[in-house]
Amino acid sequence: MNNFFRSLNADEQKEFRESARREFIPNVDEISELWHPIYRDECQKMIEEANKGVEDSYHRLLEHLSAARNEINNIRITEVDRVEFKAMLDEIVSEVTKATFF
Repeated sequence: MNNFFRSLNADEQKEFRESARREFIPNVDEISELWHPIYRDECQKMIEEANKGVEDSYHRLLEHLSAARNEINNIRITEVDRVEFKAMLDEIVSEVTKATFF
């Protein structure tokens, strides 16, 4: 730790981390260099956790869309509707994969 910040005991570190969990909003707030390194470290962990959650949700969404597309063949609809529905799902997948989440 550099000279600008005091060392924290275990209880103080816990308080700083808990404060970061209460106050910091990942991917909305920016981490300030003026904040204590322990607080900044917890904020960085929160950003990584949030990004991992978004990435996992993104992959689950693509899996569900793919499964829905495969299930279209099992639904009793006209062939024209089936083709249109598949095209619609393909368009959704295309838009989702173009989006930047992380």
